[in-house]
Amino acid sequence: MHKLEGMIGLCVRAGRAVFGSEACEALVRSGRLRLVIVAEDASENTQKRMRDKCTTYSVPRISFGTVGSLAQCTGKGKVSVIGIRDEGFAAAILKIYGGGYSG
Repeated sequence: MHKLEGMIGLCVRAGRAVFGSEACEALVRSGRLRLVIVAEDASENTQKRMRDKCTTYSVPRISFGTVGSLAQCTGKGKVSVIGIRDEGFAAAILKIYGGGYSG
């Protein structure tokens, strides 16, 4: 999954990503997120909140990596939720991920 981590990192460097469940929830509600990435080892509460919010607002959501691996590829601290604001980056990430997503 090195390619996927690289694409996430590129998106972050381009300034098209947001971090944290609260920020992502607000942007999902406002229709400004194109994809939500949740770390596989995020808390059950975080996973449920993001799953429910993405389902309600029809925003694609994928589970990928760990808090540590997402922190490493983004250059940020502890990261469990990343929101992608750009349609092109979201499409590229989903394509690399395999096209399969839940949300």
